[in-house]
Amino acid sequence: MDKILYEETKANEPVQVIDFYYPLWETYKGAGGCITKLVESMMAGDEEALEILCENLSHQLSFYEATYLAVPYMVKLLAKYEEEKNIPQMLYLISNLGIILGTEFENLDRECEEQIYEVYKNSKEILREKVKCFLSENIEDLFEFDDNQGILSMLVCGLPAIMGEEDITFLLTMACGEQCCIMCESCEYVEETDVYDEELEIEPLEIDYEQWNGKDFNNTAMWLGYIAEKIYPELLESLPIYFGTYTCPECGNKGKVLDLMKKYFTEE
Repeated sequence: MDKILYEETKANEPVQVIDFYYPLWETYKGAGGCITKLVESMMAGDEEALEILCENLSHQLSFYEATYLAVPYMVKLLAKYEEEKNIPQMLYLISNLGIILGTEFENLDRECEEQIYEVYKNSKEILREKVKCFLSENIEDLFEFDDNQGILSMLVCGLPAIMGEEDITFLLTMACGEQCCIMCESCEYVEETDVYDEELEIEPLEIDYEQWNGKDFNNTAMWLGYIAEKIYPELLESLPIYFGTYTCPECGNKGKVLDLMKKYFTEE
């Protein structure tokens, strides 16, 4: 590959970005088409361009190939905000990046040039570590954030994708913390209802989220519950259900709710 720029960002690690002259900028598009000018404007400090770019890459929760090219630049911008200690813009960017990465749930068979994908993958790894630092330093203060745009709910739903669980972000975003659409893995019985429907045969998962140490992100239900309790308590009530176990009323088969939601959205 020609014209890859290597630039430093993150906490001591370099991130690669793709030069704007590389021909795939004309091929890999977002919902509104070519994103080259948007990314250039975003990097020049145009916050409106950033907003439009985020909309272009998350429209209808569909995956767009432009994501491969844009995300490394967005991680670079995050490093700039970090250096400036611009917490509101960091929060906005992280929240949107999480939702954008969650669209990869639909990217099961999509092909990408290998070297471009490596650049993209590297930027996601850098992002993950940056977000861990951001949370450890700011989580206790985020509940005071003036959230008139719903950024905090986006943050909570988007964090699993940043930590490598794109499917959870996609499913929680589609469900809006209220819906439960599942398909039995055994008999393919379908239920489409409210997550709090008392007729649903779901055993909620007991989540001891208060025991989270702020560093270990292996137990998703625990760390996500802790963060939701701080900044998005509306989701906290439904999380044990989404992470719970469903019993099919037709065949009696048991399965994890999130797994059965995944089957619903991939096969319906």
